[in-house]
Amino acid sequence: MITTLDGVAVHAATGGVVPAGDKPVVLLVHGAGMDASVWSLQTRYLANRGFRAVAVDLPGHGASEGEPLTFIGDMAEWLHRYIASRRTRPGAIRRSLDGHVHRARARSPVPQRRGRSGTPRYSNSDAGAPRTH
Repeated sequence: MITTLDGVAVHAATGGVVPAGDKPVVLLVHGAGMDASVWSLQTRYLANRGFRAVAVDLPGHGASEGEPLTFIGDMAEWLHRYIASRRTRPGAIRRSLDGHVHRARARSPVPQRRGRSGTPRYSNSDAGAPRTH
């Protein structure tokens, strides 16, 4: 799936299922030097089990255009803008560098949408969240 952000093409893998409806959104972000393909099995699994799985390529990675971002804070700010542009309330599954990006996003002053319990929805640290391993 190709969308645009700030006039630049952004690629996201969806597990072969077009993300639609009011199913819970799970956002997956790759680590350093990778792209959305590292989440191919997880996106398929989630997409075929009632979730809207979205594995996004950061700028300059995979099929996304733009210059690669070099600072975690810049990646977190870009991720904020990407989420806002999609008008969704995603939970996140993270590891490695992408875990740092999600943490920086959570600590930034931009409001974070939370689940009913007050914790970020579908974070891999939440009890009962989808697991990737």
